[in-house]
Amino acid sequence: MSTDPDKLRIGVFPCDCGINIAGVVDMDAVSAFSLTLPNVCYAERYLSL
Repeated sequence: MSTDPDKLRIGVFPCDCGINIAGVVDMDAVSAFSLTLPNVCYAERYLSL
């Protein structure tokens, strides 16, 4: 099976993991930046996954 890169749809789900990650990383910026990447069509930030 081959995948056409023009039809890829990527979702990004950054997780705060409490303050472990969100304490040092701007998670809103990560979500916003991810939407500027090729084929990323969805991004939603989560507090815990």
